[in-house]
Amino acid sequence: MSKFGNALIGLSSIDFFYLFTRSGWPSLSFLIFSPKCQKMLTGSYEIIKSMLLSPTGRCRVVAACEYINLLCVSQPSSNPLFKGFGFRKVHTGELRPLKYIHLHSQPIRDLALHPEHEDGIVASASMDKSLKLTSLLVDQVVQAYQCPAPVWSCCWASPSPNYIFAGSVNGSVLLFDIRVTS
Repeated sequence: MSKFGNALIGLSSIDFFYLFTRSGWPSLSFLIFSPKCQKMLTGSYEIIKSMLLSPTGRCRVVAACEYINLLCVSQPSSNPLFKGFGFRKVHTGELRPLKYIHLHSQPIRDLALHPEHEDGIVASASMDKSLKLTSLLVDQVVQAYQCPAPVWSCCWASPSPNYIFAGSVNGSVLLFDIRVTS
């Protein structure tokens, strides 16, 4: 995993993004900073740019797709006509917000990028008892799975990119084969 990916591990409640530079890191590297993790991050940092992604906060989960230079940041919908939750795409090179993709009726608890990043598929686990696979290339849901309980986490099975696990609030772990679409 890259230094950028390692820096993302364990971060939550991210409402603001900050672009940092740090000596010894590549010139285009950046780090996401959350007030809750101030003690986890050590070193000397300088804020280069910040942006507000959600006026209400509640941005919980981040997934990074280095192949297409995107971050996926879960957040509630800001449109009162389309209540619910989705994620905002953020361009990592320019650190600017892109399109919001509406996905779920309840909060997103986890995001996981497909191990073959070239396909741009991100899985989202939600409290609405669903697991959805969304294409970052066309900004649409390509597969949805209904679960018996709210889904708290998801991860792709290794080494097979065709299986995804979903962990639910009732303690069960579900395994889905993405090749089976019915």
